[in-house]
Amino acid sequence: MLAHAGFHIIAIDLVGFGFSEKPRWFDYSIDSQARMVSRFMDRIGIGRAVVVGSSYGGAVASTLALDYGERVEKLVLVNAVCNDHVKNHPILRLCSVPGVGEVIAPFLADTRAFHRHRMHKTLSRANHGLITKERVDAVVRPLAAADAHHSLLATSRNWHANRITYDAHLINQPALLIWGEDDKVIPVNDGYTLHERILHSRLVIIKNCGHVPMEEKSDLFVELVTEFSRDRKGRMTDTHGDAARIEN
Repeated sequence: MLAHAGFHIIAIDLVGFGFSEKPRWFDYSIDSQARMVSRFMDRIGIGRAVVVGSSYGGAVASTLALDYGERVEKLVLVNAVCNDHVKNHPILRLCSVPGVGEVIAPFLADTRAFHRHRMHKTLSRANHGLITKERVDAVVRPLAAADAHHSLLATSRNWHANRITYDAHLINQPALLIWGEDDKVIPVNDGYTLHERILHSRLVIIKNCGHVPMEEKSDLFVELVTEFSRDRKGRMTDTHGDAARIEN
């Protein structure tokens, strides 16, 4: 939809995610992922871009803006990871234990019932109709290999995101923060924290929406990102009705 709006879109599967390679030598840290994105931009000849990151990808996008600021023209963070609170989840705590994680990771990654249950927590109740067999299969398919299990474990064990909140005040690019009001994965309070610390930021709270606004509220998401990207200074207008609330 963003491509149809006239943008040149490049959708990246980070190293270890989706159908990208999952090498065992990679450390799967947020810093290393940001470095790989910068090198990828070098490889395909992109100097600067509007960088959009969702959830864990939001942590990578924020780190790209902090460490390779010349690459980021504007920043869009969608329900973005900005701290280590998620590591307190019981499953991730178990995965952090050597040996235990190696046993449970394949079971969790390959079990459709687990992913269906997780989607019920991830999406707003109003959007549970999106949870179909096809959607669950699309999530499970790239996880059905041993190297995917390794990359999942390595990512959880090298999860260091507190720096993003601490250093958010150093992000100088115009930033659009989009959050689902019903997000149970990354609470909307984290969005308010980033909004307070990033000087040139706008926070948009979307109603009846959970952790994946680009899927749950696709039309509104595209409208917001398009408006933000096309304005030279990233200015937003409050013309989106009752569906969203903009904090300037």
